[in-house]
Amino acid sequence: MRNQNTLERAGTKATVIALILEGKTDTDIATAVSSRGHVLSRQAVTSFRKRHAGELASAVQAVEQAIVNVAIKDKEERIRKLARIYERCEEFVEQNGVMVTEVEYRNDGETTIETRRFQTGLVREMRGILKDVAEELGQIPRADTAAVAVAVQVIVREVHGSGQRELG
Repeated sequence: MRNQNTLERAGTKATVIALILEGKTDTDIATAVSSRGHVLSRQAVTSFRKRHAGELASAVQAVEQAIVNVAIKDKEERIRKLARIYERCEEFVEQNGVMVTEVEYRNDGETTIETRRFQTGLVREMRGILKDVAEELGQIPRADTAAVAVAVQVIVREVHGSGQRELG
């Protein structure tokens, strides 16, 4: 009876409930509470756990819900950041396209070489962002192993002045 009264004191009760929510064993809880000046048995903690099963269940539910809420907020924030990056990539593509043109002038003054290169890195990044968002939303499973990326680069070279055209 003395142990039961000890456990029902406001401060001790809160401590025992917190230790139970942390997943401590009844023996660990008895030891922790006993170190506060009261000798407490494992059986007393087990009895406390049974008496307060409803209260503990609702506390566990509240903790689980808080964890879920934090996880959802983190996921939403990651998705928002990915969406901002993707929007910037889209704006770049709308303004500049996916082809980069580099112009090289020869010393003879007549020949210029225009090289147009497809921006595989940008497209790969945009596809990666879409995949990351889909994984975050659970629309596709997360990859367990690192994928090997194979890049295909398309280069179109046009030489003005000599009439040659090269595709590679």
